[in-house]
Amino acid sequence: MSFTSIVLFTFSGCVGLLTAAENPSLDIALDERPIAAGPKIPVVSYADILEKVMPSVVSVYTAEIIAPSNAQSQIPDFFRQFGIPVPRGLEPSVPQPERKEALGVGSGVIVSTDGYIVTNHHVVMGRQGGAADEILVRLSDNREYSARLIGSDSKTDIAVLKLDIDE
Repeated sequence: MSFTSIVLFTFSGCVGLLTAAENPSLDIALDERPIAAGPKIPVVSYADILEKVMPSVVSVYTAEIIAPSNAQSQIPDFFRQFGIPVPRGLEPSVPQPERKEALGVGSGVIVSTDGYIVTNHHVVMGRQGGAADEILVRLSDNREYSARLIGSDSKTDIAVLKLDIDE
């Protein structure tokens, strides 16, 4: 079976593949001729445009600060209040420090020289529906900066961030 020609289509959010081998009624031809520039046919390339805009594309990383649970420390107190010895394995353990847990990763675009970025709402939201505790932005040259959430809209899935930099 030859998969020379593949056509992608979407229907109700599903992606499907349709091949010429599975549907012989399709008359699909592969044109392998190179594109040559001429007086009436310009060569179209996005390379020049991409070179100019790529520095404005950023990566956005978010994290949530997880506080240690005090449920484990309440169990021994329950036994002690009734004068019952604390069962083995339920003794208070070493308190756990708070930790960062990664939430989201996405991309964004710098839209102004003073550091405003447009990204997705779902990337900067925490598990409980509020803003992520920490937002980190990595520029195309690998410099990283913290950012703060200026505003977001769940219906349009848009968020605006502001880089916290002095440059």
